[in-house]
Amino acid sequence: MRTKQILLSIGAAIALSVIGAGAQAAPSTKFIGSWTLDLTGQAAGGPKSITLVTSDAGGGKWKSAITTVGADGKSTTSEVTYAVDGKDYPVTGDPTMDSDAFMSPDPNTLVIAEKKGGKLVDTLTAKLSADGNTQNATTVTADGKSSVGVWKRK
Repeated sequence: MRTKQILLSIGAAIALSVIGAGAQAAPSTKFIGSWTLDLTGQAAGGPKSITLVTSDAGGGKWKSAITTVGADGKSTTSEVTYAVDGKDYPVTGDPTMDSDAFMSPDPNTLVIAEKKGGKLVDTLTAKLSADGNTQNATTVTADGKSSVGVWKRK
């Protein structure tokens, strides 16, 4: 479950867009690209791999797709196309959430509020390293439990 939270949170993860209203910053284009979640230390029976691909969807929006290959070799993909403006955008392929809202308090940070049926499931904060090759992602669930994941550029 911890890996699923990290993966889908980031997942819906990570990519940015246009400067939104309010205190939004323009996120760094360094979030664009292919990333793998470091699964070192994960419990036995967990996924074989988790890949995040973020791309420019045009029109001031980005698209993120997370593909998980389970221990059984089967893969699943969740996707979201969004702007970084704090508004909800639909998530497909993920039974734990149906919308994400993206915010960027500074160019190297994305904050993603993940929801199911309009209720907050968790909040993911992804921070880009100075060299742009690592994302440190912290997920905090609605009931206060937290987990950390590290995404590495492919």
